[in-house]
Amino acid sequence: MWENQSRLWKEVKALRLEQERMRRYMVSGFRELSKTLGVAFEDHVAAFLEETLVIGETTVSIRSIDEAEREVMKIVEEK
Repeated sequence: MWENQSRLWKEVKALRLEQERMRRYMVSGFRELSKTLGVAFEDHVAAFLEETLVIGETTVSIRSIDEAEREVMKIVEEK
């Protein structure tokens, strides 16, 4: 009985590890998809704005506080 219980717990642990691996894989995939769609969207909009003067920048994702501060400083320095 103890042997079977030990085997079951090992299987549960393996399933949990696999579940965490799949979660990380999915998060990574969605992050890449988001980046890809952001670039595609910007390219799509640019095609319609060829004859219009547009000054600005869009940041699709910010990964850290430091990156956010750098993006804000770009705007402040341009003024």
